[in-house]
Amino acid sequence: MNVSTTAPTELHRHVTGTHVEDELRYYRPLGFRASARLAGLELALTRANPHTDHYFDAAASDEGPLLRARGCSLRIRCKPTGEVLATFKRKLASVGARCQREENEQAIECGPSDERDGFSEIVEYGDASPLLQARVYAGTAPLQRMFTISNDRIDHHYKSGEAHVVLSEDHLTFSDGSCECRIEVEFVAGDKKLLDRIDAALRKRYTDLVVCKRGKLSEGRRRHAALLGCSTLSTCAPH
Repeated sequence: MNVSTTAPTELHRHVTGTHVEDELRYYRPLGFRASARLAGLELALTRANPHTDHYFDAAASDEGPLLRARGCSLRIRCKPTGEVLATFKRKLASVGARCQREENEQAIECGPSDERDGFSEIVEYGDASPLLQARVYAGTAPLQRMFTISNDRIDHHYKSGEAHVVLSEDHLTFSDGSCECRIEVEFVAGDKKLLDRIDAALRKRYTDLVVCKRGKLSEGRRRHAALLGCSTLSTCAPH
């Protein structure tokens, strides 16, 4: 499969700023291959989208980490291009097979020194709106980096008219060194009910398809806690 690293500007995953993210997420089924068509949409582009995600939270109280307790998260994403994105997410109720989250994403200016200090100064003093939101939810407690997840991602963009979704093959490496492979389908434009048709199409094609009950952050938190507790985790993905 040819993997492009460039694409027309309209083939983005989603717009920056605040929006509702709708997605499907599964463990990668055996024998998975991106098809030329998906629920009536044509494969328009395949491109590499590797990145490293740093997750932050505020140590807190009896209720646990503050952002987690409030159904929120803060992520700093670094790409090989040098682009750095701050993303604040707030969990929303699922709709059918679709996971929903309110998301606020913004590019931030960082230098090598910021990455070397774990982005702590940027997170504490930066004026990007996702950082400001996270600090409001954290209150007076300082936000600290919890762990990092690396993702060797490949994006497949599917389009038909105004409809646009991105099916991503995620190859994740967690902080304990263990790995997991997933596929995610993210809505970009059109009718969100399209994701329900895609869910049905994928279930029909792959009888071993299993939904990921945990998002990447929750799974990373579980594995990191086990690592600190000296538990042994398999380095193999479920599929």
